[in-house]
Amino acid sequence: MSGSALLAAGLVLTLAAGLLLTAAIRLRRRVRRTAWLLTRVAAAIGEAERAGRIRAELADTP
Repeated sequence: MSGSALLAAGLVLTLAAGLLLTAAIRLRRRVRRTAWLLTRVAAAIGEAERAGRIRAELADTP
């Protein structure tokens, strides 16, 4: 009886580890996508600021 209880506990732990690993992989993908998006947004903001400065400099030129 204790052998089958130990086997059942091992099976439950293995399944739980598999579920946690799957969740961690999905979360990692989402974090990587979000990090990429934030990088692109920061680059776009920087580009817009640079374009605004150039436009302001051109407007100040007589």
